Amino acid sequence: MTSPASIANAPSYAALSYTWGDPFDTYNIKVNDQAVTIRSNLWSFLQHARPDIDAPGRVFPADQALIELDRDLRIRDPLHDTLGYFWVDAICIDQNNIEERNAQVPRMKDIYETAAKVIVWLGYEYDNSNIAMDAIEEFGKAAWFFDCNRDMMPDFRESVTPRVASALQSLAHRPWWERAWVAQEISTPSRHEIPASVWCGHRRIPWHYFGYAEWAFNQTFSETDFDMFFTQLHSTRTVFLTQLKQQRENLKDSTHSTALPLELSNLLSELRSSVATDDKDKVYAILALAPDGHHSDLRPDYSEAVSVGDAYKQVATYIIQRDFNLDIIGDCFQRNYKCPSWTPDWSVRFAPLPFPKLCLRSDGTLSAVYQASGDVTPKIIISQQQGTLIVQGIEIDEISEVSQSNVVEESSLVPVDQKPMLLSWSHFLFPNAKDSTYIAGGLMAEAVGHVLCADLSGTYYKFIERGTSARALAMNLLNRKNLPRHLAASGDIGTVVHNIIGQRCLIRTKKGYIGLASLMVKPEDKVCVLIGSQVPIVLRPSPAGWNVVSEAYVHGIMDGEALKIGTPVMTDFLLV
Repeated sequence: MTSPASIANAPSYAALSYTWGDPFDTYNIKVNDQAVTIRSNLWSFLQHARPDIDAPGRVFPADQALIELDRDLRIRDPLHDTLGYFWVDAICIDQNNIEERNAQVPRMKDIYETAAKVIVWLGYEYDNSNIAMDAIEEFGKAAWFFDCNRDMMPDFRESVTPRVASALQSLAHRPWWERAWVAQEISTPSRHEIPASVWCGHRRIPWHYFGYAEWAFNQTFSETDFDMFFTQLHSTRTVFLTQLKQQRENLKDSTHSTALPLELSNLLSELRSSVATDDKDKVYAILALAPDGHHSDLRPDYSEAVSVGDAYKQVATYIIQRDFNLDIIGDCFQRNYKCPSWTPDWSVRFAPLPFPKLCLRSDGTLSAVYQASGDVTPKIIISQQQGTLIVQGIEIDEISEVSQSNVVEESSLVPVDQKPMLLSWSHFLFPNAKDSTYIAGGLMAEAVGHVLCADLSGTYYKFIERGTSARALAMNLLNRKNLPRHLAASGDIGTVVHNIIGQRCLIRTKKGYIGLASLMVKPEDKVCVLIGSQVPIVLRPSPAGWNVVSEAYVHGIMDGEALKIGTPVMTDFLLV
């Protein structure tokens, strides 16, 4: 039985965050005597939430059915008296009705904010998930109780046996963690006091224990344990979701935030590795997260009249015109859909993390990270109809050599040994004279130290200062000894280098510049400084104009030097 209501007057309900699962493994339920097909993962949740459900013939009886709220359906939950209903997207939104999807998706933020709580459903119990949930609760509760005071924390080292570690790895690789909509659902500030909870089988623990457990894991296990305890659970994904939730709480409460602001362009980069059933959701799922994502030009459109490439171009155009700079084209990499080369294809999951464009300094102020094009006012002309972008810039040099690429594929339970790649880079960087000077001044080894970390310090989510060098690693490359197997386990600067070089390669130009660019670059590509871009851009000539290939860190031209040497020749570039 169903009955209508408005969101403003909605009864207490919980919003469900889950993955749809296999489209061919389905069950039938009845809603007001109408057949509705749901997938097995949702059915599994209903069984755990409603243990009294009987499923003869895989049919959900109508008299145990749903309450409707503007087509937002909620399921009665007798196990939680304070939460009378659930909101479930697969049932509440007619996925086959394009107009309804277009109308409902912008309301998702309000739906999750209005919910009394958010429930994360990781799936039924398997692969010792109960053991993993117990470990997370134990670690998380202790870290929460001792307020992340390392000196007061108990030693959990003996608690994490190989069996526990295996269970944690399995739980961390469940599909929910990679789902595009998760960032919005779990980070939404609730208007109520009930914390989000994570369900896995019959185990239920508060969401914030995951963030605290991540901290405890990192404090407990040193880099020598990296091989044994390599897991996504304490990777950047969990850290990012936890920080994102806190930042949105800060925005809601109008309190001061010590993290980088939630900008649409940053979130698109951070969440690029997520998975979506419809690739348009790689951008639509993020719009509500950023204050700058609420604009009439960015309304979701799931109709066939708007292709995925069109949706991406719409977002890129909006960001370029609003910010009047070219920073967003640094996201350009490989592409699955037809769109201009200056438009990032966010459906490509494993792309290089763009060089950061906003720096949080030690005094709490924000500033641009790089200034390759100085403070010159850009010229930017976009033709929506033709899909072209006209910009001004300077052609600096031509790429002469490209090193072996540091390819990062889909996350594995076992980290890749990076020593062979680093040894290859050593031969690329130092083929002959060890103490050769660099074209922009100083020794080659000094330039290499800056290139490897893109001249940055701090963690990837909170860069502190420019002018940093991975000097020790550069010297090890120079001498070809003590090369680490796993950069991410070799200290703070190793983590920065690990994040920076993913999906990138080293480049050398004809004049002798060295730098980092994406693995898409080739010899004869042009290194250019485009006015309005903080970093150099690698372009490739085409019959119709120029294709954007990659952004680059090129040591010696990152702070406006190209505009100060001689009389620079400014050229119009037609990007297609």
